[in-house]
Amino acid sequence: GEAPPPAAPAGWTLAWSDEFNGDALDLSVWSYDTNVAVNGEEQCYTNSTANTAVGGGSLKLSVLKENVYCPAWHAEKPYTSGRIMSAGRVQLQYGRVETRIRMATDFKDGLWPAFWMLEEHVVAPPRVNWPLPGAAEMDIWEWTSHWDYAQANQICDTKHDGGGYYAPYGGGPRHMRPLTAGVWQTVGVEWDASSLTYYQDGEAFATVDISRCPCFKMPMFFILNMAIGGMLGGKIDPAMQYPQTLEFDYIRHYVSSNNTSA
Repeated sequence: GEAPPPAAPAGWTLAWSDEFNGDALDLSVWSYDTNVAVNGEEQCYTNSTANTAVGGGSLKLSVLKENVYCPAWHAEKPYTSGRIMSAGRVQLQYGRVETRIRMATDFKDGLWPAFWMLEEHVVAPPRVNWPLPGAAEMDIWEWTSHWDYAQANQICDTKHDGGGYYAPYGGGPRHMRPLTAGVWQTVGVEWDASSLTYYQDGEAFATVDISRCPCFKMPMFFILNMAIGGMLGGKIDPAMQYPQTLEFDYIRHYVSSNNTSA
């Protein structure tokens, strides 16, 4: 990415990374996740470089205000944006996952960007419905205009009734500082079979016990996206200027130096 790679955190060895140093999205790692129509959101995800671009050492996901017909929604949509995933290409289980992100401008009401992971059987056979075990969700970082903070969270339905499991057993989101416009921020999670420890700028801010949870015990893939409007994006600021861009400097996966096969 734009910055030289920092030394691996103590006790960790870099196993995989995408530094976004080229001039195009690496399609051996990522696919454009455009067939998405969820949460009443207002964007149409595209494979256009106007919405998903790699250059200058970073990945940029941008929301544009433009009316398009959206096949995923079978309807016109007033915005376009970018969403990519690594399903079937890069999946991992356990270790330390980290990214460095920034927004070009202060967040505006209506945006809903996220860096998250899903268990592989949400798309791979045998298919499992979200968020049952096998299709659970780990939100490493997300923000919406409903909150004055960013958050990390886990969603796993252990009851099979849609009730959900918000680790630790009824606990809610884990808050972190929001981004500051133009300032890089590092966020990540250390994940093993017993716990999730979330980090922001190298400081742990929450540890979640998952030792008794049936989820988060299998490979997961990445999703990076910039939504606007809908269930959590909320009312869109009419004064918002476009594009609104979320930038990723890199994504890295470290494994324990004591177990480099993790």
